[in-house]
Parts: sequence; structure tokens; C-alpha cells
Amino acid sequence: MRLLKTSLKYFLLSGLVLLILAGASGLVLWKAKDLKIYSLADNNVSPYLKRGDLVIAAKTPPQKIKPGDIISYLNPRDAHTVIIRRVAQTDIRRGLLVTATTNQPPSFEVVPLKSIIGKKTGALPKMGYLLEAIRQPAGLILFIYIPALWIAIREGRRLTRRRLGGRVYRAAGRA
Repeated sequence: MRLLKTSLKYFLLSGLVLLILAGASGLVLWKAKDLKIYSLADNNVSPYLKRGDLVIAAKTPPQKIKPGDIISYLNPRDAHTVIIRRVAQTDIRRGLLVTATTNQPPSFEVVPLKSIIGKKTGALPKMGYLLEAIRQPAGLILFIYIPALWIAIREGRRLTRRRLGGRVYRAAGRA
């Protein structure tokens, strides 16, 4: 039983270390490649992407964007909102003509070149829901604060035991 407990402990610890290393290397690549991550909030790029997908976009010069590409750009009416659409036609002098593919008839919009953030390089189905959950107060508490508190308490106990030489002292009058 003790062997099983020790093995499980090392397995979980090694998994945590691998997760931290993967996260750190992902952050380095993210910054080095100038990647942006978005959660898709609507079905306007369906069937290519669906609501709740996590979209990874890389900064791309407008000259390399061609019809059929999925791009992210700043909303011309609200600079704090990012829109993700499929390119229908390109005209480097006027801008890109993008379409919301699920609308019938399709709606088109000319996007100024300076508004373009990047082109889709990858997507993770349904992972955008996790990103949205973490952004909410309950998700922040559940996924960030509680695990951080748990780690801090465990480390505090470990350090206290080490300082006391492995002996655990109990308060007087308690069994």
C-alpha cells in the first residue's frame, strides 16, 4: 500500500512538472511567434470553426492573406472587440472583403488593412469554453486560486515538518 501511495505521489508530481514545462514552453513560443489566442463567440465562420473553439492566430502581412483564409481583425466600430471571419476576396489597395459564412444571404464587409491582427494558424475544438470559464470569477477561483492555495498550504506543512526535524508537535490537551 505504501509503495502504491509513493508511486502515485511521484506520478502526480512528474505530471505537474511536465504540465508546468509545457505551459512555460508554450508561453515562450507564443511570445516568440507573436501568437494571439481567441475564443470564438459565434458561429459566423461555420463550418470551418464552431462556437467555443479556441483560435490561434499569427501576425501575418496583408499581402500573404488570400481568399479562404480565416483572419482576426479589430472591429471598426469598437477597437476593443476582435472579429474572426473568412476572407472572400482580397484587394490590397482597398482592404480585404470578408464574409460571415452562416448568414443567408452572406453578408460582406470591407476590412481596412491596418485593422488586421493575424491569420488563423490553428484551432482547438471546444477549448474556448475552458478559456471563457477561466475568465469568469467562479472559474478564476476554481482553476487558479484554489490550486494555488492548496499548493501554498502543502508547501507550508512540508517546510514546517522539515524545520521541526520531522516531528509533529500537538497542542497541549489534545490527543
